[in-house]
Amino acid sequence: MKKIVMVLVLGLLTNIMPFGQVTAQQKVQDQDSKHVEKIKKAVSNAGPTLDREVTVKLKNNTELRGFIRDIADDHFVVSSNSGALYSIGYSQVEKFKANKRDVGGRDFMTGPSGVKTVIAGVAIGIGVIAIACVVSRRCAE
Repeated sequence: MKKIVMVLVLGLLTNIMPFGQVTAQQKVQDQDSKHVEKIKKAVSNAGPTLDREVTVKLKNNTELRGFIRDIADDHFVVSSNSGALYSIGYSQVEKFKANKRDVGGRDFMTGPSGVKTVIAGVAIGIGVIAIACVVSRRCAE
């Protein structure tokens, strides 16, 4: 009886072992596909434009700097600063970074600066005090 139970247990354990390898391979493939999707999203957000310089580090430790020229489903094209074109598959990319291009050393801001905000706040405060003074007629005294 013990021999039969031992054979059944060994048979079950032998059948379970290959599934561990298959699930490990699936996890690696899932991580790769997630990484590719992340790179695709970053490339499409940067877009093919000349105002964003990109830095692309490939899995073979090659680093490219330039501008995105074209975007496709399985690759994108980078025009390097020297003018050479490189077609890069999303699966080849280890890191991708898009930098805003510095035009003439000036930063262009979309909102008001901190100084302008403080001046506006002080002006509004003085205006409220002046209106309160006029309405209460205490300033006439």
